[in-house]
Amino acid sequence: MKKVPAVFLRRFDSHKFEKIMRKGAVHSYWDTTNREQFKRELASSAADVLLYTVHNIDAEAELTKEELDGIIDYVIEIFNPLMDLYYNNLRKEYPMS
Repeated sequence: MKKVPAVFLRRFDSHKFEKIMRKGAVHSYWDTTNREQFKRELASSAADVLLYTVHNIDAEAELTKEELDGIIDYVIEIFNPLMDLYYNNLRKEYPMS
């Protein structure tokens, strides 16, 4: 597993993170072309929002690429079934041609 910053793990609020993901799911769906890309985009954008609002951290300026990738992988690992559910529901609601 990649390096995940301790500040992220120590104060990780899964309920708040899930709420952020739910709001951003539609945007991530339209910006991607497949399920894996959707998960990565959704995890990345939700992590950016959570880091900025809860920890007051500008992710791109203050964290290394390895730490950001670690956070994204960690989130995908935890929320994989939920992200699959979001993706499937969005595909039913907004089928791509």
